[in-house]
Amino acid sequence: MTDLESKERLVDLLIEESITGLSIEESRELAELKLQFPNAVEDDSIALSIAAIHLSSFNEFSPMPVEVERRILSNSRRSASLTNDSSKEEMRLGFLEFLSGRWLGWGVAACLAFALLITLVPNRITDDRELTISKQRDMLLASSDTLFRVAWSPGNVNEATRVSGDIVWNSSLQKGFMRFSGLPRNEVSKECYQLWIYDENQDEKTPVDGGIFNIEQDGEVIVPVKAKLNISKPVLFAVTIEKPGGVVVSRREKIAALAKVGI
Repeated sequence: MTDLESKERLVDLLIEESITGLSIEESRELAELKLQFPNAVEDDSIALSIAAIHLSSFNEFSPMPVEVERRILSNSRRSASLTNDSSKEEMRLGFLEFLSGRWLGWGVAACLAFALLITLVPNRITDDRELTISKQRDMLLASSDTLFRVAWSPGNVNEATRVSGDIVWNSSLQKGFMRFSGLPRNEVSKECYQLWIYDENQDEKTPVDGGIFNIEQDGEVIVPVKAKLNISKPVLFAVTIEKPGGVVVSRREKIAALAKVGI
């Protein structure tokens, strides 16, 4: 999925959340998209537009403009095509039937703003700057669903006795970040660092590869986790020193850092 498609999906989910509610899987998808594009659109702007439309039914009415109705129906059909949930479809159609009735003049303005939001939000999102790794990590820390945050301790590498920092991991989003201080620079042509994730449901002889990385600067460094398999309940994280490109199975001869869950 391209960035533009992801941004359009974010808008669709925000609208669906306000109108019909989301399934567990859709809620997780929305949470991940919010992390990716946190400044894309305010949730309340959509909810308030919908609320204004509902309020407009309480007094004398005038017909909905045909163009507004057409644009709302068009965007709703695009959202509806993404799901086969019949109950959600009925709710969505009921909402559109309400909109197709008669409403106050100021309600027309509210719906125009709503329709304009649907049309223009993707362009607005495109202009937002991408988050830095540090800000992405901060946003992940703000989540609370199955979040692990574990401190690093030194392994058996003499040059890494002062390593510190932590690893943050969210199992629902399958996303995490490693933060290091005191992890020595590695010579890229000769070696790399590789993360291993020991999961409760995985044989400890074959931990999950969490990705390779290099340390090319002093001071604090933040590295995203790139787990090759799904992680359900991590019990230990280990960073080893391997040959360039990493290995499939580590001999664990050089362990630069360890982080044990629960300690």
